[in-house]
Formats: sequence, structure tokens, C-alpha cells
Amino acid sequence: KTNMSFTVTKHNEGTGPVCPPGAFVTVHYHGTLPDGSVFDSSVQKQRPFKFQVGVGQVIKGWDEGIIQLQKGQKATLMCPPSYAYGANGYPPVIPPNATLKFEVELLDFSAPIRAAHILLKHAGSRNPFDRLRNKQVTRSKEEAIAGITQIRESIVSQGQSFEQIAQEVSECGSSQNQGDLGHFGPGQMQKAFEDAAFALQVGEISGLVDSDSGIHIIKRLE
Repeated sequence: KTNMSFTVTKHNEGTGPVCPPGAFVTVHYHGTLPDGSVFDSSVQKQRPFKFQVGVGQVIKGWDEGIIQLQKGQKATLMCPPSYAYGANGYPPVIPPNATLKFEVELLDFSAPIRAAHILLKHAGSRNPFDRLRNKQVTRSKEEAIAGITQIRESIVSQGQSFEQIAQEVSECGSSQNQGDLGHFGPGQMQKAFEDAAFALQVGEISGLVDSDSGIHIIKRLE
């Protein structure tokens, strides 16, 4: 019985920097057992696999292998049991103590960002309920737009604190954290919100953003 070590064999040059831990990645992969049989393949499914790398969502071999690759780079990951499914395997597909071979291609990655927001809901919002104050929201969309416009003006032109106003008036549960939503990546927020947040520089405050949740302004924190 051979005691293999974990190896990453790169087959081409990619572009740009290597993928950082915590990034949201899109990969194609083709996984084979020691006898050469295919047990899983996104290539055959014609559906790339997306996950956050370095946070334990996948096997150790992937978490450690993907962060060595650049965008567009292909590699072979040889994953001994301790970097794959270990002594238990993954019945019925992967036997105990199996060394797995993955041909992978890192199609794309994006680092997570961190942002805060101030939200005013309106009667047409997806969930027109102010959790902070435990009451139904009845204002019109026009009133929400006017309110957020005024709030943005007070922050941008009058130097008031985004964080303090978020804590006092935002109608999202995040108001308890001064509007801070924490880290998120592509596909985790509503599209209008995501597009606006990712377009910001750190410290910059967005214009008005209209999503299913209501009317927002967003501040990028990281």
C-alpha cells in the first residue's frame, strides 16, 4: 500500500494573481477513482461547480489546491484519503481510504466584499415589515425614495455618520450591526444590490438602489 502525498500538477499558465482563500470560485472538474473509473464530473454534466474556497465547503485537497491556481489554469489534484474522504469514504460512490484524482480548471473567482446598507421599505416591498420596530410598513415607494434621498444627502453633504443613521432608521435586521451585512460574494444578494455593491470602491457610498426589499444606499467596507 503506497502512502501518497497531496500533489498539485499545473498544466498551463493562467492569468492574473492566484486565487485567494475565501474567494468565490467557479471550476470544472473530472474526478476518478484509483481504478480510473469516473465518479463525478462537472464536465460531463456541462455544469460548472461554484463554491467558496478555504472555508470547509469542499474536501481539503480542493481547499488547498484551488488557492494555488490562477484564473484559466488547469491542474491535476492527487488527493490521498486525508485530503479527500478519509477512512469512511463516501458510500456508495467512493470506497474507504481512496486516493482521488481530479482534473480541475479554475474558470473564475472573485474575492468576497463587505458592505453595509440603509434600507427603507415600502408597501410594495417583498416583505413590508419593519423588524426593528415590529410594525407593518405602509409608506409608498415614492416616499421611500424621498426618504433615502434625504438620508444620503445628510451623510454625503452634511457629514453625518452612515453607521449611526443605519442603526437608527434602517428597516433591515442588520441595523443592529450599524447596517453591516458582513462578507458576501456573487449570487448571494439580489442582483440590483450585488451589482451596485461590487461597483463601489472601499469607503464609497452608492446612489439609490431599488431592489425587491426596498430602497437602499450601500457603503462598501472592504
